[in-house]
Amino acid sequence: MNGIPTTFNEGLPAYTVVGGERCGHSGISAVLLSCREMIDRGSLYHSLKQVGFERILSIEEKCEEKCGEENEMTSFVPDIGQLSAAYPFVRFVLLSEPLSAGSQINLAATELPEDYFLVLRKDCALDPVNAETIIGETQDLCAVPLMFDKKGAALPIQPLVYRHREFSNGILRTKLAVPTAGSWSLFPFEGIGVYNRELFVRLGGYDNSIPDEYWQLMDFGLRAYTWGEAIRSTDAVKIVRSAGLAAYDIVIGESYRRFYLKNLSPVYRADAAYLPLRQFPSFLIKSGVPLPDAWNEFSVARAWVSLNAYRWKCDVRTLLQNGNKDKEAS
Repeated sequence: MNGIPTTFNEGLPAYTVVGGERCGHSGISAVLLSCREMIDRGSLYHSLKQVGFERILSIEEKCEEKCGEENEMTSFVPDIGQLSAAYPFVRFVLLSEPLSAGSQINLAATELPEDYFLVLRKDCALDPVNAETIIGETQDLCAVPLMFDKKGAALPIQPLVYRHREFSNGILRTKLAVPTAGSWSLFPFEGIGVYNRELFVRLGGYDNSIPDEYWQLMDFGLRAYTWGEAIRSTDAVKIVRSAGLAAYDIVIGESYRRFYLKNLSPVYRADAAYLPLRQFPSFLIKSGVPLPDAWNEFSVARAWVSLNAYRWKCDVRTLLQNGNKDKEAS
């Protein structure tokens, strides 16, 4: 397994950037994550331009569409030269390979110099708002917009920890709830949110070595809270989703093991965190991998924890025990 990145843009693959005139001077940009569904690009791009974003970044990857009488799926690469000519105020990024949401957000933070950026999916429509209002309501690492379906019903996009007492047995269970303005979220659902770029970079962004999107998001959220940052909902930004929410495919595998070692295993004492050697036998048994591989994974995580030891403000156990009702549900 690869080493754990020490910077937010470490390990990103090659990509191509085309176009992108500056739209304004608001200090906040918009980022559109890749999407394989057909969308009305014109309406989407122009509506974001009217908000007053300084730049608009649209991330693209190879798409699939049905063709022929048998409706077979065929891959094609978006023509970003043609898109740039049609929408000169949009900066297009063509990925050389598929990336998880978190890694796409890291890429965006690499490309955009603005202090803040709003991450959206391409099926998101913003309620009328201006860029200055969005910035004025953003005080934390990430502010998560309230989200609604096409009929106006609030969507359950707030990940919460529940039955936290089970964590004493090494189990962390979560559920989704409908957020209220100012409430805490374990992580930004689907990566959607307004990010403070300085705090994002300082935290290390998303871990590019965790390919599974769910565990990548969980890693980001728990690292944020145990390192003293916060992720809250905001009603300054409201989003209507044209597509249904996708369910996360939660797989207990390599990504989970890295998440577990980085977040659930470290112990905080005095003013630093460490990963005790006494935890290795239990990890070896539960991991289901050969001893040399398990020891390599454990050693890599232990070195990373040691490197960042003084960035912890608490460990997960203390976070859950001391969390208030906004942070968790019993």
